[in-house]
Amino acid sequence: MVVNGLRRLFEADALRTSRRPERFGRRLITGPEHAREEFTRLLERARRSIAIVDPKLTDPAILDLLKAKRAAGVAVTVLGQEHPGGLAPHGKMVIVDRANGRDGAGMSLSGAELDFRREVAIVVRDRATVGRCARSSSGWPSRSPGRVRPAGQ
Repeated sequence: MVVNGLRRLFEADALRTSRRPERFGRRLITGPEHAREEFTRLLERARRSIAIVDPKLTDPAILDLLKAKRAAGVAVTVLGQEHPGGLAPHGKMVIVDRANGRDGAGMSLSGAELDFRREVAIVVRDRATVGRCARSSSGWPSRSPGRVRPAGQ
């Protein structure tokens, strides 16, 4: 399913179709066409927790949404430019309520990636895999309560 969707996306890009591309499967989020609405929908559904790894998190609308979720009692943790264990984060990951995970190579929550660049994220719904990622996030440095800042600030 993922490979077929990626193949269709590659073909659409190679043919330079001018229409808004279709969705390439339920497990792929493609930017710029669908990224903002898909990630916004994912974050809006959060009831208990949001954990994000993204050293480029700067999008004002996403930051406002994270602040609103935190104010509503959702635990929001963002790992930006911090270096836990001496390792600088490069990959991007969003885990919501430790049940749905969206893990994208290069899918950053910045305006450029959400609105202008070809980016692809793979949706991971396997509870064991998402659970392992969520457990690894429990040791991240946490932002101060009530504040969600752009990564690196």
